[in-house]
Amino acid sequence: MTKIHLCFLFNFLSSLLILGQNFHFKATFNQKDTSLYLSSSPGDYLSPRAVARKNTQGIAIDLSDFPLTESYLNTLAQHGAILSKSKWLNAVILGVADSSNIDQVRNLPFIREVRLIGQSNLAIARKSADLGDSKLTRFDYGSAANGIKQMNGDYLHEKGYRGSGLLIAVLDAGFANANSLEIFDSLRIENRITATKNIVNDGVTVYSSDSHGTQVLSVLAANLDGKMVGSAPKASYALILTEDVREENPIEEYYWIEGMEYADSLGADVVNSSLGYNTFDFSNFNHSQSDLYTLTVDISTAANLAWEKGIFVFNAAGNEGKGPWEKLLFPGDADKIITVGGVDNMGIKADFSSIGIQNGNLIKPNVAALAVGVGTNSSNGQYPTSNGTSFACPLVCGLATCLKQQHPTLSNDELKHLIEQSASQHSHPDENLGHGIPNFKLASNQLSNVDHLTGNAIGSLFPNPAKKGQDLFLTIAETASAGLLMILNSNGQTLREIPISPIREKTRIPIDVSNLTAGIYLMTIRTEKHFEKLQFVIQ
Repeated sequence: MTKIHLCFLFNFLSSLLILGQNFHFKATFNQKDTSLYLSSSPGDYLSPRAVARKNTQGIAIDLSDFPLTESYLNTLAQHGAILSKSKWLNAVILGVADSSNIDQVRNLPFIREVRLIGQSNLAIARKSADLGDSKLTRFDYGSAANGIKQMNGDYLHEKGYRGSGLLIAVLDAGFANANSLEIFDSLRIENRITATKNIVNDGVTVYSSDSHGTQVLSVLAANLDGKMVGSAPKASYALILTEDVREENPIEEYYWIEGMEYADSLGADVVNSSLGYNTFDFSNFNHSQSDLYTLTVDISTAANLAWEKGIFVFNAAGNEGKGPWEKLLFPGDADKIITVGGVDNMGIKADFSSIGIQNGNLIKPNVAALAVGVGTNSSNGQYPTSNGTSFACPLVCGLATCLKQQHPTLSNDELKHLIEQSASQHSHPDENLGHGIPNFKLASNQLSNVDHLTGNAIGSLFPNPAKKGQDLFLTIAETASAGLLMILNSNGQTLREIPISPIREKTRIPIDVSNLTAGIYLMTIRTEKHFEKLQFVIQ
């Protein structure tokens, strides 16, 4: 069940009046007709940006990227209404008024499985048409100041990293009036809303329904100095409506998957999802806590798959901490993505923030951010403070996007590692806040040479981050005098001392780090005339 506060009543469209119950079945195909796409260019079914993102990260285009087989869709359309489609799952959600007719679908030769996933009181009526700086600057963040500065996000912004050139897809319940609010003027003037899509009701604008997405977008994209500046004020955005606010139904999870696939096809670099699910209007379809972390729920499987396809995915933990469920909502349990919990201004866990898990290397939520009294902008142009992990998530997501802009060659796994390493309780993570509150100033500098007490750096490390067991190499410039190299842990304890002889020319020295565990380390190089510190990371 999506945990959001509805900001106004939804106006029913005449074509969607309640006409009686209908049933939702997930129909999974046993194969794809690949002949057309094996011989065609990826540009026939993915945008150039999507292809470029995969190529940059070395991610192969595979069968899951191919569109669904059109002949299968045409046949299924004769048996019911196709409500949602997923090329990743190779499946559709079929709506039928009479569930007894579903046996005809089960017997189709291209069907592998048919499973009842939900039931609705709404009529089957869906789908019409597809719609498809490095200058030092300081900001007056206005109502957004607390959330940004709690994570030292202003450091990234002042360095010129504000999300430029990156595309964030926002999956949410609606973006009422985001096309006219003053807070988003620069988005419109600079044409940085690159796409909008209503997955629930194609052809209906995303700007006329719920305002939860408007508030989430404001945390990310607001850019009005003195009133509100968001976490990624210069990024581009795709606004994707996947949540049906009229009811709680499992099909919304499949709308979410479809929205994620659409984001992938656009070439989105990052996805913010402030949505989550556990219980539904028809309780026999409720999820069980025993399903958490098992990847048996499709939406969580799809979240991981999106990450594997190169999308930097962020999802809110949920607001179940005080309720009977208490735990994370789906897909926040997906192990690959970054799940965001909530704290107050003092850095203490918000009582409503959902509880996760600490089990070996699996830690959820991954990190936490301000979720109490977060500055937002609502559909009426006012600046209310709002509560919920829905607003903590875009704070982290936007600043992580700025970090990605700073370090474009790093993989999403490496960026995730940097963010977690920088967080307030990385040395003692728990199920409440995960690694804690990120410090984006520290994350920004973790791969940079720092504290050069001389005019010129004499050393550099590669690879950085390094994987456990991988060789680490120090390239050191000429130094006329002998010196000492020291390796220290994050607590400042000396782990190793290595004498340095005078060096007459640039030299590459292998450093044995095989006995170091995952973490952040400091290497100091001291000679008669130089003292330098280098940070490095072992994954």
